[in-house]
Amino acid sequence: MNHSSNLTSPSNIAFCSAIFPDGVLPPKRVVSLIVLCVVNALSSAGASTANALVLWAIKKTPSLHNPSSALLCVLASLDLTVGVFIQPLAVMGLIGLLTDNYPVFCITGTIGYPVGLTLGGLSFVTIAAISVDRYLALALHLRYAQIVTVSCVITCVLPIIAFLFILTIMSFWFLTKDWFRITIACVCFLVTASCIFVIPFVYCRIFAILRRHKKQIHDQTAVATRKQGCSQTNLSKYRRSVSAILYVLLAIILSYLPCLISFVIAWRYYTESSRLVLRFTGTVLLLNSFINPLVYCWRKKEIRRFVALKLRRVFGVSDLMEHVIPVEEVNPK
Repeated sequence: MNHSSNLTSPSNIAFCSAIFPDGVLPPKRVVSLIVLCVVNALSSAGASTANALVLWAIKKTPSLHNPSSALLCVLASLDLTVGVFIQPLAVMGLIGLLTDNYPVFCITGTIGYPVGLTLGGLSFVTIAAISVDRYLALALHLRYAQIVTVSCVITCVLPIIAFLFILTIMSFWFLTKDWFRITIACVCFLVTASCIFVIPFVYCRIFAILRRHKKQIHDQTAVATRKQGCSQTNLSKYRRSVSAILYVLLAIILSYLPCLISFVIAWRYYTESSRLVLRFTGTVLLLNSFINPLVYCWRKKEIRRFVALKLRRVFGVSDLMEHVIPVEEVNPK
């Protein structure tokens, strides 16, 4: 009895009202909610396993101990948190909705929404940071290793993560306050606007430099190219790393944009259909945490090789991996 009264205490109901201002309507499309539960559960297991393997691969591969991989570790850690924490909360919330357990639905939403939004924002910021890192690697040439270090990356990233998580913790007490909502809105706007400006600008500069180097190589000016610190082999490797981040960025945009649009629609027209669409697009957004490590394995040979070896040894899927990954790549001479 005490447990139930705690769940329905005025503070918890206030939190729920802040997130669900029009209340919680009983679900009508039960089958759709069950499907979402299953998808989130499977995606949670996949995202947790895949991102853990990516982090393990980076830790155990000396060639990946660089600033770019440090940022990739941050991104994989955020996706791992989504798989371990946010998606199980989403499943619990859907189960609470299906069983008419209003307190469970509200509590999971109260915890999951602020933390999930913070993780999403940090993922976007990390993508922007990786893009800037790739530009500096091309623009600074040989000076890159001296100027951009792993410790430098950690020093720049950790304060941003700490600041956003402090705001998240504060939201559990001040989410119903107008001043706090305005502060959160301003922070979200500044972060989003900065990333939207930085990412296209950086990639325009990257592609401009790559075109210039490609023209130099095409014109057989290899000597001049080497003087600038870029060989044809290095440029090919660099293009692969840039394309990997572009694929991740594309996956984030394709998963975040529908959820943002459906959120605005659900906020304006709070109906059964708009809420169901929001839940579907929210599930697609969470699926991004499982898609990202697949992109890393696809585009980064070192990670792909490590994961293939572990799968062959632990799960005994050698026959499958021989079709997906060439034997000479898994067992290099």
